[in-house]
Amino acid sequence: MIKLYRSLSNDIRTNLAIEACLIDQGREALFLWQNDSCVVIGAHQDPCAECNLALMKAEGVALGRRPSGGGAVYQDMGNACFTYISPSSRTFKSYSFGCLLKALSSLGLDASLSGRNDVIIDSRKVSGSAFENRGNTSSHHATMLINTDIGMIGRYLTPSKLKLQAHCVQSVQSRVATLSSFDPGIDAQMFFSSLSKAYGCIEKPLELDRTSPLEGLESHLELFFSDEWIFGKTPRHNAQVEVRTDEGIFTFLLEIDGNEIAECKVYSDCLDEKKPLLLEKKLRGCAIADGLDQLEEPEIRALALKLGI
Repeated sequence: MIKLYRSLSNDIRTNLAIEACLIDQGREALFLWQNDSCVVIGAHQDPCAECNLALMKAEGVALGRRPSGGGAVYQDMGNACFTYISPSSRTFKSYSFGCLLKALSSLGLDASLSGRNDVIIDSRKVSGSAFENRGNTSSHHATMLINTDIGMIGRYLTPSKLKLQAHCVQSVQSRVATLSSFDPGIDAQMFFSSLSKAYGCIEKPLELDRTSPLEGLESHLELFFSDEWIFGKTPRHNAQVEVRTDEGIFTFLLEIDGNEIAECKVYSDCLDEKKPLLLEKKLRGCAIADGLDQLEEPEIRALALKLGI
């Protein structure tokens, strides 16, 4: 039986810590949560490049980093978040997405999957997903735009021009829509109720907050609230190249010493949270023909393709 949990907290970092604890348990569960105004970046994204940090600080918008891949998203109380956790070896993604589409259908909405795990209605994105695999446990967490203030997305996010070119649009706002724009009567509670039924949850949710007796919660709170986790460290570098592939945007920060890549940091919105780390490992020590002057995007693109991104 799937355990159902609901967070009493609206703090993004607290909810990420609770989510991490539930994943650590490794039992099948559905976690429902909402956040006050915040921006959440993926595991390998550079917050300075993805967000307007000064404006966020001035207006009290929190910043959180999740351990899964994917891109930066703006959230507020008009957005509903959920996490499905499964230890099962069954077709995890297709099952979870099937439940999500079933929930939307029960609300009278004709939704479908598109691109890199987006859910769309009338060609506009209403939900984005990211995944994490930890041992034998898989997790799918997603946002659902209920009645979010769409204008705030462009206010706090600074997406790469390559990403906008890939979608052939001028702004992030033009790609997204809220469920309430299709049916003004839909709210977060209605969505959560339909979602719980679609996943087969029959019990009332167990309510959680930062005082709940979850094993490891204190250490997870310490991690997700730490500046080291949220901001990371930008390494010394003398070359920067941005490349767009089918998997996402990859930004290479390279320290070149002679004809060799002495150090490398890879930022990316790709969904595979392990890929940037693998690229960093493989790129360190690679030769660059004729030194820094010959470090052109086509060469990095060829190297990236060779390494399988």
